[in-house]
Amino acid sequence: MLYCVELWGSTCKTAINSIIMLQKRAICLKAGYYDHINSLFIKLHLLKFSDLVDFKIMQIMYRANTMSLPDPVQRFFSVQECKYGLRNVCKFTVPKAKKKD
Repeated sequence: MLYCVELWGSTCKTAINSIIMLQKRAICLKAGYYDHINSLFIKLHLLKFSDLVDFKIMQIMYRANTMSLPDPVQRFFSVQECKYGLRNVCKFTVPKAKKKD
């Protein structure tokens, strides 16, 4: 469930909904009964798909901030100088896409 979850989590809603439904069905089968799905996630100590996506993205951002990503990946994160002292609000910039001619 963790393989490329960052990419799957940023896809369209229809693809995400099918993954979420599959995860919920697997949780109910694992528990052996159908109950409120939130209580099953808590009981089994599991994260929901959207929480997994957020967690993995936060891990990548932390590693980018501490410069512990591999060099080819670290180059995607460029640091922006902030004009105002806003506690790292404008830490990273989004690179511009190159337009093909």
